[in-house]
Amino acid sequence: MLADSIIDQIDTNYLQQVREHIHMYPELGFDVYNTATFIASKLEKLGLSVKRNIGKTGLIADLIINPNYKMIALRADMDALPIHEQNSCKYRSTIDGKAHMCGHDAHCAIVLTTAHTLVRIKNQLKVNIRFLFQPSEEVLPGGASIMIQDGALDGVSEIYGIHVLPTIDEGKIQICQPVALSGVDLFDIHFLGKGGHASTPFTTNDPIIMATQFVNQVQSIVSRNLSSFDPAVVSVTALNAGSVYNVITDKAELKGCIRYLSQDAREIVKKRLYEIANGIAVTYAGKVEIRYHNGYPETRNDGTCAQKSFQAAQSALGKGNVLVSNIPWMASEDFSYFAHKIPACYVFLGVRNESQGYTSMVHEPTFDLSLNAMVYGVVYYLALCLGQ
Repeated sequence: MLADSIIDQIDTNYLQQVREHIHMYPELGFDVYNTATFIASKLEKLGLSVKRNIGKTGLIADLIINPNYKMIALRADMDALPIHEQNSCKYRSTIDGKAHMCGHDAHCAIVLTTAHTLVRIKNQLKVNIRFLFQPSEEVLPGGASIMIQDGALDGVSEIYGIHVLPTIDEGKIQICQPVALSGVDLFDIHFLGKGGHASTPFTTNDPIIMATQFVNQVQSIVSRNLSSFDPAVVSVTALNAGSVYNVITDKAELKGCIRYLSQDAREIVKKRLYEIANGIAVTYAGKVEIRYHNGYPETRNDGTCAQKSFQAAQSALGKGNVLVSNIPWMASEDFSYFAHKIPACYVFLGVRNESQGYTSMVHEPTFDLSLNAMVYGVVYYLALCLGQ
């Protein structure tokens, strides 16, 4: 286990105060101006030089121990969700319709408290640390790729990230290998036909028939075109057509997404989706418009970084509290861009605590977590940095 003398250096009041402040004043997307200013001021008080406006509203700060040492990065995301919080805690969101229901406030507090601790014990470090705070994880195209364009990874050898997860008990960390999170793409499909009176369907060209055929046929993509060892998910999540009882509409609109664990699976699903939609349009003498939106790629954990994370988690939380799985979480996020650029590891920090009532899933309006859960995240990061 990590030495008690190191753990005792963690200022839990600082951790809680930072988290509560960010939680009370949530901001969305790239509009995290106040959050970034608050974090930058905290980093500057630690004596760190802060670079602002990296990826629009992102920021980075480096703790340089020795110019000859390699540099690793710890990443936190700053944006909240357009959700109205239903918790009654004293630090609940002060802004209607905006709330930190994904735990990004905790991510920021954990990384900032790690910086706060490492500055005081920096003589024990054999590595330089970049603290990276990213905007707009929740909204495509995301802030990670834009931060990379602005040099956020310049000089960085490895990058690490955490996501709080209520499906895992507090005090545990899960590491998924080799893929931590799925990739995601979105699609809009419009089937166009000829409308008319519902009493004479033979005079129309019904786009609802085309749309429902599409919904049925895309279900076969995964089961008949992909290996069972390289899974994907295809979901049609919206179908809008018509508005009255006795009129056959001339357009049906669908929305949906695909999730995948490899680029090969992604390309197969995309190709078949186009083929099925175009084939249906030809079959029913209609037309189709397809708008395909490339989302975040899958998040892959580098083997060496994953092993370092595993050892750090064992040192921080104990051997019995580190879970290893080859089954990823099928959510997606743009940490993947960092992981596609340099070696990386992204782990899941357990925050489920039934005795204290912390059981809501992320993105639910009642999501919350304990101070103790965040302490485990800080201890993990300290062990990771000190173990380099």
